[in-house]
Amino acid sequence: MAEGDWKMGFNEVQVGIPLPPVILSALRRQVGPRQAERLGTGGLVISATEAARTGLVDELASLERVVERAVAWCQTLLTLPPQAMSVTRQRSRADLAGYFGAPGKAGRFQRVRFPPRKGEEPPHRESSLGLMKVTT
Repeated sequence: MAEGDWKMGFNEVQVGIPLPPVILSALRRQVGPRQAERLGTGGLVISATEAARTGLVDELASLERVVERAVAWCQTLLTLPPQAMSVTRQRSRADLAGYFGAPGKAGRFQRVRFPPRKGEEPPHRESSLGLMKVTT
């Protein structure tokens, strides 16, 4: 992520939308349960420095070097034995892939429509889509 006055976060709660379970699950995996709850429940938008501190991003770089650093990281991966790196990466991310579903497979979550709140005018909530945990 670029250093400086850049922000990122999960402001859904600030605008009245629950954070979708699939996003909350991925966030929890990335930063841990306590930070995920703090970021998600509070609808927080945080600085680049805090995003790096919490583990939401791996590294900060000057705006001029962001692409250079990303390419360097990819090149580092390409120097590793491809089979070992690929299998280990796939195993490491199996839970994350399961949240979203592999191509052609359903994930652990499915789309649902939220009904409008009492007294709320469509299309705000009627057209909102969320992802809810599949319990079957």
